Amino acid sequence: MSKIKTSVSDDGRKISGAANNNIIFIHYKTTGDITDIGRLLIVMVDKKSGFDFENVALTPKKLSPIDTDALRQAALFDLTLFQSSYPKNNSDAYVKFIQGKSKGDFFKDSLGCKKDVDNNKSIQQIFDAIIAFSKTEGLTIPIRDKINEAITVLLNKKAKDKYDQSLTLDIVQKNIDKCIPDEHPAKGQFITFVNVNEYQIDEVFEPTRRSATDANTFKFSDENDNFSVNVKKAAIGDEKSSKPVKIDKNNKCLMLPLSDFDFDEIMKVVGE
Repeated sequence: MSKIKTSVSDDGRKISGAANNNIIFIHYKTTGDITDIGRLLIVMVDKKSGFDFENVALTPKKLSPIDTDALRQAALFDLTLFQSSYPKNNSDAYVKFIQGKSKGDFFKDSLGCKKDVDNNKSIQQIFDAIIAFSKTEGLTIPIRDKINEAITVLLNKKAKDKYDQSLTLDIVQKNIDKCIPDEHPAKGQFITFVNVNEYQIDEVFEPTRRSATDANTFKFSDENDNFSVNVKKAAIGDEKSSKPVKIDKNNKCLMLPLSDFDFDEIMKVVGE
């Protein structure tokens, strides 16, 4: 709390009414396992209905619906994962930040954390989230492919920007929403889906010219280097699809189309 108060004082110019915000600490468990230490959620919110506390007992003055617009900053610590990985830090990230209306890094600084999700990881997680989001929300494959293409174009455009290469999830969601029909309930829900499912995407990231291509491509090879192939994810479909690369589910193989020349060259080695 002392660090948070100091950070707010130092960075208070960015926080409207900083002195009247509340910090809420919630320790809870997600399973009944005795090895589950639980999670620690730390939230900084406006002093609004549902978040206004008695001075002494520190209990809410009234139990009204939570106003999510009051969210300033939040941090979620997976304590079980932290215990298993500390101090080597050889696991997935055990802390996730959710940025609300406050844009400064004071919350991260006060909790002793540093930015550790690189740009490529953020971009890979965006495309992973798009696939899961499309499936969960019942979006068709053509719409999903359209979203992937739109985000790829956005990333490539930003990577070439000489003045500002930074991107945020807000911008990503706006471009995703352009691909979703107006009446579809998935519209405007991508950021919520990312936060609920704890995808590791930085608040601000900068794409490179290869990052979108790498995130949208499968790279296959065997351990003996007998083959190596790169296939765009959007190019793969089942045997009944119109996609150029098809998957044989029974044999767990990919079927790749060949030009007449390539086919003849292969047949020279394979024989009739």
